[in-house]
Amino acid sequence: MYFRLRAARSGDAAWLAIYKLWTKVFAITFVMGVVTGITMSFQFGTNWPGYMQKVGNIAGPLLAFEVLFAFFLEATFLGVMLYGMNRVPAWMHIAATPAGAIGTTLSAFWILALNSWMQTPKQAA
Repeated sequence: MYFRLRAARSGDAAWLAIYKLWTKVFAITFVMGVVTGITMSFQFGTNWPGYMQKVGNIAGPLLAFEVLFAFFLEATFLGVMLYGMNRVPAWMHIAATPAGAIGTTLSAFWILALNSWMQTPKQAA
């Protein structure tokens, strides 16, 4: 977000090049998160059905919140960040960067909430 704002304010191509580099790095980590997240959700149902039968009322909504609220926000604005540089107005491209960061933060929150609950279910229940 910092690099995109610096590029917009200064007009320096170096800041824009740095922004593009780190956006690609972010995209790669996002894709890895998608791949592992899909695998994890299938594992819950296929490898640990007894566990999910007992804790599904808590784990299910946390996963749903992550997908519905955070993942779609993150994915939408990452798409604008990657492919919208010359296709959307500059202000929209700049606004997509903090929106993507907010989506990433929300995604991390819901995933960590589920993971922390799975590690200490008696204390959280």
